Amino acid sequence: MGVNIPKLLLKSLKSQASTVGLKAATLTRPTPGTRTPGALSGGTNPTTTTYVCQAMIEVLTIGDMPATLVQENDRKIGILGASLPSGIIPRVQDQITLADVDGVSKTFRLVAPVSGDGVGALYEFQARK
Repeated sequence: MGVNIPKLLLKSLKSQASTVGLKAATLTRPTPGTRTPGALSGGTNPTTTTYVCQAMIEVLTIGDMPATLVQENDRKIGILGASLPSGIIPRVQDQITLADVDGVSKTFRLVAPVSGDGVGALYEFQARK
């Protein structure tokens, strides 16, 4: 029987949530819609799907990404894989909304992967408001 690293990481970080900055979050995935029949110039009807998860936010540094790719208000978002439903992997263009301690939520768009761990325990992305 193997060790479930994503679940171990989630359990460990949840027990230290305030120390490591773990926050309740919602991942929102846009899905392209279909064109309305008979309305060829009417555009599509996109939908979104949301997934509750746990995430951490940090200031993005030049050590994380090349300086030419980082904007002033970019952040690094770490999403815990085990907090997402099975088979859901964050991807570029998804949005993440994080609850803040003062009750104000902050929403970011995932613009580029920063790193991955190969086992799905932690997905890190460059995120932009």
